[in-house]
Amino acid sequence: MDVSVNVFELETRDPFALGTRISQPKVWPSVQLQLSEAGIVGYGEAAPIAEVMSFSPNDVYAALCAARAFIANLNPERDHPLLLSGDPYAQSDLLARMFAAVDYNRGAMCALDLALLDWFAKSQELPAYRLLGQVERPRCVSAFTIAIESADRMIEKAAAVSCFPILKVKLGTETELGRDEDLVIMREIRTLAPTARLIVDANCAWEPDETIQKAKQLRDLGVEFIEQPLRPDQDDKMASLYTDSALPLVADESVQTPNDVFRLRSRFHGINVKLVKCGGVTPALRMIESARACGMSVQTGCMIESSVCIAAALHLGRADYYDLDGAALTSNDPFEGVTFKNGLIEASDFPGLGVRPVSEVRGI
Repeated sequence: MDVSVNVFELETRDPFALGTRISQPKVWPSVQLQLSEAGIVGYGEAAPIAEVMSFSPNDVYAALCAARAFIANLNPERDHPLLLSGDPYAQSDLLARMFAAVDYNRGAMCALDLALLDWFAKSQELPAYRLLGQVERPRCVSAFTIAIESADRMIEKAAAVSCFPILKVKLGTETELGRDEDLVIMREIRTLAPTARLIVDANCAWEPDETIQKAKQLRDLGVEFIEQPLRPDQDDKMASLYTDSALPLVADESVQTPNDVFRLRSRFHGINVKLVKCGGVTPALRMIESARACGMSVQTGCMIESSVCIAAALHLGRADYYDLDGAALTSNDPFEGVTFKNGLIEASDFPGLGVRPVSEVRGI
């Protein structure tokens, strides 16, 4: 099996800040993996943020390069990790060995897991969602994210997408004078988009009392839930918020792997599953299964990433909420095969993940 690893710089249409604690420029590095065998190419990807996930794109690249010899010697017909038994939940010895080969770097695990799934599904001439137990071609209504900026700029951006069915607004604002404008922004957005479903992502910026107060006011504006109000090191304070909050609370930075889910029940009402955060489709399936066992809701989210990761999350399905606009926020997605129009996101019905390089499609 031939292995190709490279870093591609995704560019966002506008600077995209995650919050006041973590900001990003317009360029987001994405580690992209290609596995080639018998004329078939499988594509994988990971675009992590080190401050959130404890591993960087450079770490992912180094891990995949270090494991190149192991990966190159895989026998796809014998060793595919997901589908040896036809059961997408099955964990094979190979999958454990592959993850060990990349030293359990979850970004590298994600890229490898996706590329193998894409390759194997193509080898069977089936779309990946069929192999993952889904019946219909993946499509969903996805949130569109309003990144944190000045209040005026956020309101301006919301006005431009006010027709979208779901808006996710990143809060945790603070002006130079220290004034919190979160509620000012949300009231304006509600006026601009009176029928839109609203989600708030506090990105770890709030404190417990602040969360309780704002949850009541946001509920009155029709907000459906709040994502990650406190920092992960404050998870012990979430138990009282779980009981007292006027809105459901969904974990993001606090829930990284399947092992975190049971720890967070009775602290959060739901979890945000991101493939690069947990290590790919296989761990994501375990996270969703665990969340359902705990009575928690599931949101499938994304980073700024190409259509490879977005397609994989779509093929995974199984979520109550979707926040998969990451590729739509870029200006140079190197892959085609996922469409995003007015909040409706749809995968192709081609074999595998259904994505192809733009250069291949357009003959560049």
